[in-house]
Amino acid sequence: MRPFGALLVELQSTCNRTCPWCARTHDRSGARKDATGTDVRNSMPTEQAERILREAAALGFRGPVFFNYYSEPFLDPRLRNMVLLAKGLGLSPRLYTNGDAILASPEAAATAKLFQRVVVSLYEPKTAKELRNAASRFVTARPMRVSEWAHRGTVRPGPDNRFGLPAQPNLPCSRVLENLIVTYDGRLPICCRDMRAEFGLPNAFGMPVKDMWWHPIRKSVSAALAIPGGRSGYTLCLQCPRPCGNVGWTRAQALWGTT
Repeated sequence: MRPFGALLVELQSTCNRTCPWCARTHDRSGARKDATGTDVRNSMPTEQAERILREAAALGFRGPVFFNYYSEPFLDPRLRNMVLLAKGLGLSPRLYTNGDAILASPEAAATAKLFQRVVVSLYEPKTAKELRNAASRFVTARPMRVSEWAHRGTVRPGPDNRFGLPAQPNLPCSRVLENLIVTYDGRLPICCRDMRAEFGLPNAFGMPVKDMWWHPIRKSVSAALAIPGGRSGYTLCLQCPRPCGNVGWTRAQALWGTT
């Protein structure tokens, strides 16, 4: 059984943009920005990043691998080498980027071509025509394979509910069952919204990938969230607008029953 749907190995901590709807822009915890709002600039040790990729492959994982979380992957000079290592291990490297580096640097554009899937997040366009024009810049200026354009729009209510949707406190959630996320400093968020890694998983730099995924805390949280109303035990989950319904205990049991 494939242990997780995707692997996120965040190579470095920062981004070249400060989008007002992004949670990292508002962070003052020291994870993304310090108390003064200054960017925290740190990188994952190369040996840790390579170890995580190799151990994931040894577990039989052959799925998507990303090199960012709340960060821009092209800000790390090791990106090309990491993509080549991932491909050599039989993994499927994927790219999410704001696209700035691809337009500015032939080297970045060449690196983008190594990924099996590229998603450029285009935030500024307000109309379909503007979106088409923005997308065409990447196709004509730097020919590359692009399988999806992520058009997020421009209206955001704030950093804690980025999509302007109502919270879903009573629905089960499968997000904890989907991705293994390792941040630049070794924290283990359970999902895309857990930016500060609030669920208490130990630091990844001190444990094998197998234990990062099949950890008792992750099992406990997934079991709780598989039940309608299970979000009530977690403040972050109560505020989450992602529906993620129709999961149930059976899916969690099927996953965690195989170690």
